[in-house]
Amino acid sequence: MIKALHKLVGETPYYVTMVDSESDRKFLILGKTKVFFVDNSLKKTNNTSHDDFAYSRVKQVDYYTKYPNFFKLTIADETDSKKTMVHQFICEDAKSLINSLKCYWQIDNMDRTLSFKELHISISEDLTNEEEKTEIKQQLIGTNGG
Repeated sequence: MIKALHKLVGETPYYVTMVDSESDRKFLILGKTKVFFVDNSLKKTNNTSHDDFAYSRVKQVDYYTKYPNFFKLTIADETDSKKTMVHQFICEDAKSLINSLKCYWQIDNMDRTLSFKELHISISEDLTNEEEKTEIKQQLIGTNGG
């Protein structure tokens, strides 16, 4: 399977897990320089999917202890690094995924900049927006992650 994923994304897959993102279930793959997404039938339409992003674009991870399977990634826009987008994910092994993301992000940063920097991970107990809480609770129930 690793060889097939390598051929599919063009990099060695260091970490592979299933995530729910925006009502879509897919594989999240941590490669050498990028985070890749592959649909659950292991098909990728092309190697430059709009979902995929370089580690250098990851600006922050938000994790909520009340929802241990849920986290958010703040990603810089591809053309304007001052603009960001927030992506929400539900994953059974979220803590492990976040720790691996942090590690591969740091390795990529050292390769690119020849300096050490840590990925900002914000840990909070709960979400602050009530509408968002309700939405996440419903998603977690739907994925048996609640």
